[in-house]
Amino acid sequence: MARDGGCCPRHSALWHRLVGRRPCVVQGAEDLVTTPEVSRAWFDTLEAPDKAYVIVPRAGHDPNPALLAETFRLLKDVAPRGPASE
Repeated sequence: MARDGGCCPRHSALWHRLVGRRPCVVQGAEDLVTTPEVSRAWFDTLEAPDKAYVIVPRAGHDPNPALLAETFRLLKDVAPRGPASE
């Protein structure tokens, strides 16, 4: 996996657009498509002074109320901060 936050050119381009922002991953504990072990390994490669990794119990890969609520809560926490350079 690339150290620039991407595993392929499309993901690398997305990562470069987000550089300077707080990386956040909201992971369903029961996700069978992208398991918590896989997403955590990728997350741990991100080099950022402030980042967040959140496990949502009883949530899988597809959106559900618990996953959406945690994502919304995290976005409300992160959005006011703006880019890390501010």
